[in-house]
Amino acid sequence: MLRTSDSSQLVGEIYLFDTLAGGAGYSSQIGEELTEVLEKDVRGILSTCPDVCERSCYSCLRHYGNQFYHSELDRTLGLALLDYALHDKLPALNNIPRQRDGLRPLGRMLELSGHLVSFSGDAPMSVSKGGISLQVGSIHGLYSNKSKREHPLVITHGASAEIINEFLLSRNLPAVHRMISEKFPC
Repeated sequence: MLRTSDSSQLVGEIYLFDTLAGGAGYSSQIGEELTEVLEKDVRGILSTCPDVCERSCYSCLRHYGNQFYHSELDRTLGLALLDYALHDKLPALNNIPRQRDGLRPLGRMLELSGHLVSFSGDAPMSVSKGGISLQVGSIHGLYSNKSKREHPLVITHGASAEIINEFLLSRNLPAVHRMISEKFPC
């Protein structure tokens, strides 16, 4: 999605094609009803899973043809992208309970490496060690790094705040642990 240079209109491209040689015409039919298909069918697939999986499974998004991308498939991220594409709506920045839930595994890792971790107060997670205190929050994967400056935690705590991309947090916890640990003296 890109904003056009001369307006605030969002512009995105979706490429639809038939997989059969010569095509059966399905892609042009869907193209004529694309908004309805996205709002009804795609939203339905992304918002509910028969097996109530966390990101993706064979009951909702996974199949043999996308096996190389299984680790990257995420229904909730896809739903957020759909809301942004169709309605210019981004997830809220100040959802502290959701942030705390996502930060708990990181908190456990930090505690194991000698950090004092707290999930109370005005920050989603507070981390301290060696006289240094850091307020940690997270930001949805659809936000750019520039958006971290707009996070309520940064506005409140300034330089003592660290904002982590939730996509990275959910997929590379050791890297996030290392990034936070490097903020503290040995």
